[in-house]
Amino acid sequence: MARPRKTPKMKHGLNSTTMEDLDDNMLTQILVRLPNCKTVLACTPVNKRWCSLISDLNFPVLFDNHKKKTNSDHEDDGPPWTLITAIHVREQPLIKEFISRSPKLSLGCLPCKSFTATATFKDLVLCYSYEKCGRVYYITNPLTKQWVALPPCPVNKQLITRIALICQRPYNLTQHYKFRVVKLLVQGKVHSLDTIKLFVYCSEIGKWKEINIRIPKEAGQFRIMTSAEPEIVVCNDLLYFKGGLCLVALDPFDVNDVCGTTLDARVMPPLPDFGDLHESSGQLLVVHTPEIHGGLWFKKTGSSIELPMMVWRLDLNKAIILGRWEMAFQGLCNGTLNSGELPSNTLSNNKIYPEQIVVHPYNHKLIYMYLASEEEFVSCDMQTRCITPSKSLPNYCLSKFLRLEHQWWPTAIPACAMHHNRTGVATTTDYSYYIATDLY
Repeated sequence: MARPRKTPKMKHGLNSTTMEDLDDNMLTQILVRLPNCKTVLACTPVNKRWCSLISDLNFPVLFDNHKKKTNSDHEDDGPPWTLITAIHVREQPLIKEFISRSPKLSLGCLPCKSFTATATFKDLVLCYSYEKCGRVYYITNPLTKQWVALPPCPVNKQLITRIALICQRPYNLTQHYKFRVVKLLVQGKVHSLDTIKLFVYCSEIGKWKEINIRIPKEAGQFRIMTSAEPEIVVCNDLLYFKGGLCLVALDPFDVNDVCGTTLDARVMPPLPDFGDLHESSGQLLVVHTPEIHGGLWFKKTGSSIELPMMVWRLDLNKAIILGRWEMAFQGLCNGTLNSGELPSNTLSNNKIYPEQIVVHPYNHKLIYMYLASEEEFVSCDMQTRCITPSKSLPNYCLSKFLRLEHQWWPTAIPACAMHHNRTGVATTTDYSYYIATDLY
């Protein structure tokens, strides 16, 4: 008679449990607690079950919600973000990495050898390249190194253009989400307009559509004052257009195959001052640096500087009926630059002009500025009133700086409804150095 098999002894009286003994819900809860999406995706080859759980459409939502919950105690609530600039001509990268803490981002996956980054939406970058068929736009994710090409934009001779990329939620689940590329066109340098012209690329129909946007009389004069205007800001699924002190909004997804050629803009509260329009955590901001001592910035002694700042805020998350702009900050910020002492025997030497302004995507009290004359980036903390130098930049950083917000789960490259659509992934040839700086 055969002896019965002995059951192995369990330590501390506990039953032996493996990962395969866990139900799907428990295993999913373990996977969403992994540190990043790269680690999660490395688990997909373990077996078919793990791959199925990670590939489920709800998994990115659970992963994203867990990351938001675990990071909710931080003041700057949100995933890491990067300030980037990218311009590449004839295989010679003009912008090189100068802070190496960022994940390695690259536009080397693009099939073109000459391109310029012109807009971002979360972790997607909109680039354009001049090709034989005209200006071709690409949407790419520099982390996953995937891209999609759009058909050439209609040729135009307008002097002033602004462009924006916006995706409809939930854009981080699958490739089948709607998106719009919106290009604003203005002929001439100074105009008071009652209508603005847009070229809008609609992802569902796979083509560009020309649209006229009427400015309601109650919104005031939409006035194009300089080559720096008009501005387009993406906030809470809407596009906001700034022209002088006039501010109007548009739902870009109202533009579709069945809409007419003319749409009415939404009236917004007029801007409080001639500052720059920005977005942070679902709020619209106006940042203004008023003149002082004959210049925007005043260099006091050596490398010590002071900056007068005024910031207004319009919280669109809370306002059921849009109200007035409220003053968020007014005062002087002080700090010291990295650069050495400069001669200050003339008034012109005391002027330091901020070339570009970028607001932290999750903390409107942190504002970053690029000082071309000093070749430096500085951060201005509205809470402490301190100016802190970031990192010196080469003097050929002439391209605009864009905010790239890394998502907890990378955004998939969208699918376009067109038969000649081109898509791709990373190639072995890296044509560009893409990182500008990390701002965590």
